[in-house]
Amino acid sequence: MLIDCYPPEDVFARVPELAEQTDPVLRQLNHLLDDDRLFEQVRGDLVRRYRLTAVHGRHSTPVEVVLRLFVVQHLYAWSYAETVQRVADSLVLRWFCRVYFARVPDATTLLRWAQTIQEETLQALNERVVVLAYQASATRARKLRIDSTCVQSPIHAPTDSGLLGDSVRVLTRLLRQAKPYVQATLAATGTNVQALSRRLFRNRLRMVRRALQQLHRMRRHLGAPPDQEPTVTAKSERQRALYQTLLHAARCTVRQAEQVCALLTSASAPPQRQRSAGHDQGEGRGEGRGEGRGEGRGEATNASDRPDQFERQEERHRRRILAHLEQTLPLVRQVIRQARQRVIAGQQVPATEKIVSLFEPQTRVIPRHKDGAAVEFGRQVMLDEVDGGMLTRAHILADGESEHHQALPAVQHHRQLFGRSPKLVAGDRGLHAAGVEAQLQAVGVSQVAIPWTGRVGEARRAHEHERSWRRRYRWRAGIEGRIHVLRRDYGLRRARSHGMTGLARDIGWGIVAHNLHQIAVHQAVHRHTKRTKRTKNRSMA
Repeated sequence: MLIDCYPPEDVFARVPELAEQTDPVLRQLNHLLDDDRLFEQVRGDLVRRYRLTAVHGRHSTPVEVVLRLFVVQHLYAWSYAETVQRVADSLVLRWFCRVYFARVPDATTLLRWAQTIQEETLQALNERVVVLAYQASATRARKLRIDSTCVQSPIHAPTDSGLLGDSVRVLTRLLRQAKPYVQATLAATGTNVQALSRRLFRNRLRMVRRALQQLHRMRRHLGAPPDQEPTVTAKSERQRALYQTLLHAARCTVRQAEQVCALLTSASAPPQRQRSAGHDQGEGRGEGRGEGRGEGRGEATNASDRPDQFERQEERHRRRILAHLEQTLPLVRQVIRQARQRVIAGQQVPATEKIVSLFEPQTRVIPRHKDGAAVEFGRQVMLDEVDGGMLTRAHILADGESEHHQALPAVQHHRQLFGRSPKLVAGDRGLHAAGVEAQLQAVGVSQVAIPWTGRVGEARRAHEHERSWRRRYRWRAGIEGRIHVLRRDYGLRRARSHGMTGLARDIGWGIVAHNLHQIAVHQAVHRHTKRTKRTKNRSMA
């Protein structure tokens, strides 16, 4: 059963001096998180975890504790396990998270609760935090600057050989899991199970591992002495032959998986996991003992229910395997096509059509256009920031969506949030599109500092060299530092969770934690300034 909070306790009763040494920013955060709307938005998602979560079962981790644990986790960019360990070891964090002296929930419990929070809830949560910032005068919402960054996916650097090896490995694992169901189906039809199983479930992992190791040695051979290094022609022919081996293994494994998928649709439960006969015998002995004691526990009902329960479990397991195979096979076919096109045919594959990970298929190749790595592997995210350092929106660009047309949606979201348009909108050349300046002025933006791309006329060039325009455009550069802070301190460099849902969740919590910290810092500084002035006035009096 979902509960709201633990009974309050005075954590600092025995160590009152520790309360005075608590970080003032953390004290301000403690007051901010007492907002009822923040609490209700999170509770609305947690209560939908199961059908009877709100009214049935033992007491769960309180909603208040879950919300504060998530804020602490993303405030310090900790993992779930590290968050649990740090909170359990710190008296101050126990007070802040309202755990008091109760047991801190496990990392797996925290992960399950995190998966119930929806992307829309995090957007509403951030909008509520921004409204709190406006009410606390942490921002005036008169200026808006927009930029994009790449949030990397949790994958290793992709290579064609590595993707082929992953394809064979994943399909082989799924075939091994499906083997009992397929064998049961073949036995029911009277087919020679051993001969067909040997062909359907052949394991090619050893062949693939050997080819991958030889490719790795060839790359390491680049540093060998000139007399021991093979010629370029011999090396390319050897590399082509190894890739042909990988492609052959992947194609054969795909054909096996396709046949297994066809058999799984009509598969029955495996005989070694059907336990109805054993249960019938055990239940017969139980019935005799029950009748001797005159207890009548309804063993006959249990005897008929338990086989059905096992059959339902096996059916769910079979469907999961089949769904995973149907999801993985198109990705593996695309990996085979792009490897054959790149390595064998020597042709380029468009970045939008590339598969760079079987486990994170939403990952895209993002050019950096900066020093360092030429590309990053993840998703491009648009960020809107108002004056005061508050991030009002984070939008993950969909496939085919460009940042050139994001200025108008950012201003429209700003109007919904604050009820008016910003006076200034600033962005880099990536935001420019035909007519974007006129569109922004039509919705009430008086000053637009977005440089044009391509060939511009003398009048436009003179306008962009005016001192007032350049001053407004210089203010745009502050979002570069804000992005660096988000990537360094709030987990936006690399996502921890998987899939598009996990990516949106990590970005949302990181931005909520950042905005809460910005408000707390503003209030702590303001309070310290007022206290200093009061002390100074008293001393002068």
